[in-house]
Amino acid sequence: RMVELMMHRNLNIQFSAVKTVGVILSGPSQDAQELIQAGVITQLKTLIGSNEPKIRRESCFAISNLVATENTDVIQSMLFADTYTLAQLVQLANEDETSVCLEVAHIFAVTMLYGKSSQCLNLIQAGSLQAVIKVLKDHNPPEHLIVLTLSSWLHLLSVATKEDWTKDDLTASVNFYATPKDPRSKSDSRKRKANALLDLFKLVGVWDFVDQNKVNTNSAKGNLVNELLQYKNPFY
Repeated sequence: RMVELMMHRNLNIQFSAVKTVGVILSGPSQDAQELIQAGVITQLKTLIGSNEPKIRRESCFAISNLVATENTDVIQSMLFADTYTLAQLVQLANEDETSVCLEVAHIFAVTMLYGKSSQCLNLIQAGSLQAVIKVLKDHNPPEHLIVLTLSSWLHLLSVATKEDWTKDDLTASVNFYATPKDPRSKSDSRKRKANALLDLFKLVGVWDFVDQNKVNTNSAKGNLVNELLQYKNPFY
């Protein structure tokens, strides 16, 4: 019944239903599975295109909780089973109001942390890195989102190292060949394997953001920044 109410003609009822679904999805996985079986994914795909910003925001909040279940099949169904959902989320991150943009950035960070390597690659190819950087620069993100995003970038580098992604794998959303090569120490094979993603991080402004968030304290953010900088500069 709650999933049905997500498409109610009365916007107040619709908003309350979407908000409630988002809260339920943050709870036990069994509750999330029941909502999935009731068709919540289809409803959420529709509602991110709502004319009401608050409904778009709550829909994105629900999606972020859904992908946080760490179930890659659910992530696939929510974000990658069609050609338009991910593209629409990237557009929202680039163009929508602050509250929506922040929720979309959360979706991308969580998916980069828990998605399969192929799903992470699809995110990159869709332009999610550029969109997240824009959100972080323009919308004064809360500390927990910065920490989550830094964690997701560190995970991406780990995946890139394992998969040995090339520039051709990542070129769907950026022109690598417009900038000079950035040679790195041949003594560190782990970082050499991640070079394509390291170059992409440079092009889209990831390293600029990381540098701006250096802190001296022994905090979660500080530790993540230091780990990322070890990839950027093996001698850091």
